[in-house]
Amino acid sequence: MIDVILTSPATVAIAAIPQGPGNGWWTNPVRAVRLFPNDFIKQVDGTYKAVLTITAEDSPGLEIIGMSDTDNTIQNIVLFVGTDGTDVIYLDNFKVSGKKIEIPIIHDSLGEAKLPSDFEDDTRQGWKWSSDSAVQTALTLEEANGSKDLSWKVAYPEVKPSDPWASAPRLDLWMDGLKRGNKNFLFFDFYLAPDRASEGTIEINLAFQPPSAGYWAQASNTYVIDLSDLDSATVTNDGLYHYEAKIDLNSVPNIEDNTDLRNMLLIFVDVNSDFAGRMYIDNVNFIE
Repeated sequence: MIDVILTSPATVAIAAIPQGPGNGWWTNPVRAVRLFPNDFIKQVDGTYKAVLTITAEDSPGLEIIGMSDTDNTIQNIVLFVGTDGTDVIYLDNFKVSGKKIEIPIIHDSLGEAKLPSDFEDDTRQGWKWSSDSAVQTALTLEEANGSKDLSWKVAYPEVKPSDPWASAPRLDLWMDGLKRGNKNFLFFDFYLAPDRASEGTIEINLAFQPPSAGYWAQASNTYVIDLSDLDSATVTNDGLYHYEAKIDLNSVPNIEDNTDLRNMLLIFVDVNSDFAGRMYIDNVNFIE
């Protein structure tokens, strides 16, 4: 709803495009909403006011953002304004109203924990969100680069928390007998399908929670993706940005080849980025 104020009654038409990660930043309006001269009421200061209401039927982006399972924030609104009978218009008291509804989050089947994780059995092979993950969107199996991948949506916030990990997706794999062995690296294929990505970096961290190391052992080595340099990335036939991520297992302190690692965490940290879109992982494994 918008208060429309004129110095004298006239015809006003307004079409709106709400923008945010939830609608990919653009959804065309169906129509403009009109106010006619007889809709305006004279105010004590001599101006004329009417309230213009734009619904989801007029501007579908409102519903698309409202029903998004990743980000329901309207970060900008584009207005197309037309008038007949006046050249000056004042807008005030923008309001968005509606009712809150719970949007169910449906993950694909968890399956049995497995390394290597290739997701070809139509399950998540044990991967789930850590309980303290800032992102809890649906974990689904999606096609990427000709194979099945574990995938999720994320939109990093525009206003950054003081702790960058506070907005990070954290994937967790619990697996009996999880050990490094004689392997030197964690490897996985990582893909991005951005709705928005032009600045900052995504820093991928690796950690384990072995009881023998006080339930925390984090690799000092990280894998960093520079979003300002996407043009240098390999692009798949299906239009995804492809990275072969590798993190040095020898940079993890206080573990040995036969240490029971208990569970493995992958943390996708936002470092002053504007990323919004879909992420994918595949072929997760320890390698030499």
